[in-house]
Amino acid sequence: EQRRITADVAHELCSPIARMQMALGVIEQRGTPEQAAYLGKLDTELQHMAKLVEEVLAFSKAETLPDRDSPETFLLVDLVHSVLSREADGADLRVEIPVELRLHSFRAALDRALGNVVRNAVRYAGQAGPIRIEASTEDGRVFIRVIDCGPGVPEEALPRLFDPFFRPEGARGRQSGGSGLGLAISRRCIEACEGSISVVRNHPNGLKVTVVLPASVVTG
Repeated sequence: EQRRITADVAHELCSPIARMQMALGVIEQRGTPEQAAYLGKLDTELQHMAKLVEEVLAFSKAETLPDRDSPETFLLVDLVHSVLSREADGADLRVEIPVELRLHSFRAALDRALGNVVRNAVRYAGQAGPIRIEASTEDGRVFIRVIDCGPGVPEEALPRLFDPFFRPEGARGRQSGGSGLGLAISRRCIEACEGSISVVRNHPNGLKVTVVLPASVVTG
C-alpha cells in the first residue's frame, strides 16, 4: 500500500512539474539579463525535481516488472555495449565479456540495473582511472562485475548503498547530485531477474559491484 501511494504521488507530481518548466521557459524568453542567473537556478532545481520523480516511479515499478514484462533472449555483450554507449560515452573503459554468452531474462530490467551502476562509476570515478566491466560464468551462474578506481566509500557505508535515498558522506556522496535511488533500483531490477547484487571496496581504491544471475538464465 505504501509503495502504491508513493507511486501515485510521484505520478501526480509529473504534470505540475512539466507545467512549471514550460512557464519558466516563457519567463526566460522575456526576462532581463539580471534575472537570468536566478532563472537558471530555478531551471536546475526543476530538472533535479523531475529527475527525482522519474527515479521514484522507476523504483516503485521495478518490483512488479515480472508481472508487466516478458523475458527475452539476448547476447550479454550487446546489452553491455548498449548501456556503455548511453551512460559512459567518452569514459576510459575496459570490457571483458564472452561474446557468445547468451541470456534469457528481463532485458529491460538488466539494462536499467547495469545502467545505474555504470552511471555511478562514471560520475564518481570516471576521472580516476579505467572502469572495468567483466563477465564470466562460474558453476553455471553468470557474474557481471563493474570495477572502478575512484574514492570509494567508507566500509561502514557499504551495507546501506542499496537502501533507498541513502547517500554516503564524502566524495561519492551528497555533493555529486545523485538521488540516492539508483542502486536501490538496480537491486530491485536484479532481484526481478532472480539474481543478486553486492558491492565491496576495490583495493587499493574504488568499488567493485557484482551482479550474479542464476544458471537458469544462461542459454548459450
